[in-house]
Amino acid sequence: EANDVLFWSGPESMFEVGRYGPIRPEDRKTELNFSMKNFIYDFEPAEWSYDVDEKILGDCQLIDITDDATGEVHSEAKKHTPIYVNEIGHNTNLCANVRIMHKNDRSVYYYACIEKENAMKKGDCVELLVDYGKLYENVRERKGYGIANLYGNVGDDSDRGARLQRNFAARQSIESEISKLSVVRLYYLAEFLMERIFPEINESIEDIFRHHVPSQLKSRFLVARRRLHWIGERLEQQLEKCFGSLQRVYFSSKFITSFQNIIHSFKWSSLPGVFSAIQDTASDIPNICAKDCILNEISEELLYKVSNIIPKPFDTKIWSQLGNLLIESVTKKIAIHMFCSSEMSIEERQAKLGRSVLDDAKRYSKLTTRCSTVLDGTATDGNFYDYFFDLLSFKSPQHKVNQKQFFYKRPNKKPRSIYDAKKIINFGTASALAEVQAYQDAVDVGFLE
Repeated sequence: EANDVLFWSGPESMFEVGRYGPIRPEDRKTELNFSMKNFIYDFEPAEWSYDVDEKILGDCQLIDITDDATGEVHSEAKKHTPIYVNEIGHNTNLCANVRIMHKNDRSVYYYACIEKENAMKKGDCVELLVDYGKLYENVRERKGYGIANLYGNVGDDSDRGARLQRNFAARQSIESEISKLSVVRLYYLAEFLMERIFPEINESIEDIFRHHVPSQLKSRFLVARRRLHWIGERLEQQLEKCFGSLQRVYFSSKFITSFQNIIHSFKWSSLPGVFSAIQDTASDIPNICAKDCILNEISEELLYKVSNIIPKPFDTKIWSQLGNLLIESVTKKIAIHMFCSSEMSIEERQAKLGRSVLDDAKRYSKLTTRCSTVLDGTATDGNFYDYFFDLLSFKSPQHKVNQKQFFYKRPNKKPRSIYDAKKIINFGTASALAEVQAYQDAVDVGFLE
């Protein structure tokens, strides 16, 4: 009977699940335009994109099914089955039963392919799964199930240090791409951003002044608005560079004025007013208020500028908790005084910032001294060993350092000396102390102090 017949559909008999994209004409983008949009919307569009062989204006083409106004999957794409197909990632217990097929070098389709060894009988249910391939690895890493996460001790985007390194690489790539653009290609990029990305983002920000500030703001629009500002600064720099080498006589004054007006629109001149208006407003990110979304974004910009001086900020493998607290405090104060305030002149804000940073230096210097005196046994704060130990220690990617390996038992609880030949040091202690010593040597060799 038919009930006993097994079903499978090998490569020769695959059946179409549906068209992934493009669904709309605007789903086709140059690689340059897509990379800017992907950065602006905090890399969410990358989760919903594919590259195809067809070129656009000589540039690589990507199929992007997210809305240009929000960065989220657009309503038409949600009507198609393929977006609901999950991927197998690096899970060896899962088997891909959907294949990605390209048509005419420009369209992406999904086809179900149930192999004979996974044949189904009547009544069986199976989840459709696809392998997105190597190009999806950056998204996997940000979500925490990439090769680097599973086997390389690299954190996902909830790990601030790991997230910053990925974002720094993205910023460096964007700067490199913009630095190669001619005036005409610069204009096409600026026009794309102005017509397709900027309006909705800017409107959501300006609503803060026209209406009552909502109880919760979408963090994506705050971050996106600041990133548009950052990209605009790079476009302006490249435009001036091009004009310097090609001379303005090659372009009409009307073209130049139009171009400069577009770039000027990207400047977030209303930031101080927005920051003041949203002081007590929540964001859609748990435990992070709206103003901290802005401060974190500007802090990232600042740390990117000095990444050759302050390597891998917030990486707990090379920075202690105390060091990270100081980095966060100073960068946020710079952001507040120099970018989010307009109450005083710039000279007055710089002076106030200098005093505030100096106060931080004094406070953290005293705290470092306090930690040292507690840990070497000369202080009596016995109940706070764990707290002070955590402030000064870094987190090894290989294993957690157990503070019991460092101290003799109470009542003295003084630190062991690795150079004391009279005392027998167990293997765990020697290993932990050697790791700390190696870290300190690396700090000295790398001139990080």
